[in-house]
Order: sequence, then structure tokens, then C-alpha cells
Amino acid sequence: MSGWIVQKIVCKVVRTSPGPTVLLDYTLWEAWPVEQGETKPSGYMVRNRDPRKPWSIVKSNEQNYVAFDTFAWPGDKSPTCGTIGVEGSVAFYSGYALPGSFIFDNPRTKFAHRLVSDDKEPVLPSPSTGVVDHVLKAHWDKDGNTILDETKPSVE
Repeated sequence: MSGWIVQKIVCKVVRTSPGPTVLLDYTLWEAWPVEQGETKPSGYMVRNRDPRKPWSIVKSNEQNYVAFDTFAWPGDKSPTCGTIGVEGSVAFYSGYALPGSFIFDNPRTKFAHRLVSDDKEPVLPSPSTGVVDHVLKAHWDKDGNTILDETKPSVE
């Protein structure tokens, strides 16, 4: 294994009307494996029961990675208003060994789905690449429309 791409995600969804209510508020770390000689994720990981080989890579084509790293908001069906904020940072860590607390389909990080993830901040070395920050801010109106307010990097 060459290393891991590790992403920190901070998400907060607040219903602002009628009256403020926090619907989601979480921070998680998720990771993709990168095999030796590769320049993109090799698939997603699953934990094995065999301690001699604790991880297996489930190979996937590149198009499937979009499905593994998306944010979706189903909307709030009642006549309410609210805000959605997602901030992330991601980098590659060469030769890094993930802590054992990163697990597939982690119930504590239910939004990471097929990615290995944890809700505890890992001790990370200096990244082997630059850190890429990204932001998504949106809101929804009483008619159920979701309006994109800001993205970084920009989405066209």
C-alpha cells in the first residue's frame, strides 16, 4: 500500500424557521486507499477477520468514486427554511497506516457509507501533497427549493 487519502468533513444542517433546530451536526474522517504506483484511489477498503491480512481493497472503476464522495440533502418536506453547511479538507499521506478505529460502514459515521471512517480525529503526519479545502453552503426555502449559496472550489 502506498498510502491513504484522508478527508475531514464538518457538516451542520439547521432548520431556521419556524424556530432554530439543529438537524445534523457532525465531524468525521474518511479515507481511500492508494496502492503503490497509483495516482488515484484504488477502490474502497473492507476490514478482514484474518489478522494476517487486515484489509482488502474492493476494486472499482473511477466513475463509482463519485458515488462514494457526494453530499445529498433530501430536503425538509414541511414548510420550513434552513441552512446547510459542509466544510472539508483532504490530502494524501504516503506510507500512513490508518488507525484500527477506521472501519467500513462505521455506525458512528453513517454518512461515510462504503468508505472506512472514524469520528475520532486521527494523528496524521505531514501530508505528502497539498491540502485541498472545499466548502458547500446552501439553504432551502419554505417551498422546498434548495438554493446553492457557495462552493469552493467552484462547481459549474
